[in-house]
Amino acid sequence: ECEHPETPAVTLVLRGATAEGLRSAEQAACRGIDAYSQLCQDPRLLPGAGATEMALAKLLAEKGSTLEAPNGPAFQAFASALRSLPEALAENAGLDVSDVMAQMNAAHQAGNFLVGVGLEGIINVAQEDVWDTLIAKVQALRAVADVTLELVNVDEIVVAKKSAPNPQDLNPARKAAQECPSPVK
Repeated sequence: ECEHPETPAVTLVLRGATAEGLRSAEQAACRGIDAYSQLCQDPRLLPGAGATEMALAKLLAEKGSTLEAPNGPAFQAFASALRSLPEALAENAGLDVSDVMAQMNAAHQAGNFLVGVGLEGIINVAQEDVWDTLIAKVQALRAVADVTLELVNVDEIVVAKKSAPNPQDLNPARKAAQECPSPVK
C-alpha cells in the first residue's frame, strides 16, 4: 500500500552475508528494474541467449556473400560481430565454443531460429523462457553497428614501435650529484 499514491515510489531493502553478495543482489535488482522499465515502454520481446544474434548473423552473411566491396565485407563484418555474443556466452559457461557454435549454425541453417546458448549447451529459448527486451536488443545492435562501421572504415593501422626502456641508475648518490652539481670545482 502506497503512502503517497500520487507519487509512487518503492524502497528495496537488500541484505547480504558479504559485501560481494550484497553487490550481486544490488546488481540483480537494478537489472530487474531496468527490464521492467523497458517492458513498460515497449512490451515486445526477442529470443535471448544469442539466438537473435545468430539469426541476424546468418541473414547478413548470406546477403554479404552476394554483394561486392565495400558493402559485402561490411555485411560479413557485422555478421561476425553478431556471432561474438553467442561465442562469449558459450565461453563464459565453460563450454567448447567451436562445438556450441557448430550446433547453433546447424540449427539455424535448418531454420530453427530459437536455438541459443545455455549453461550446458544449446537450448530452445522458447522452452526455457529466455527472452530479451526489444529496447535492450536495439541498443546492443546499435553498439555493434557503430563498432563494425568504425572497423570497416579504417584505412590503415599504424603500430608504434616500443621505445627502449630507460636504464635505471642503481646508484642514487651519483644521480643526486648529477641533479645538484656542487658549486665547488
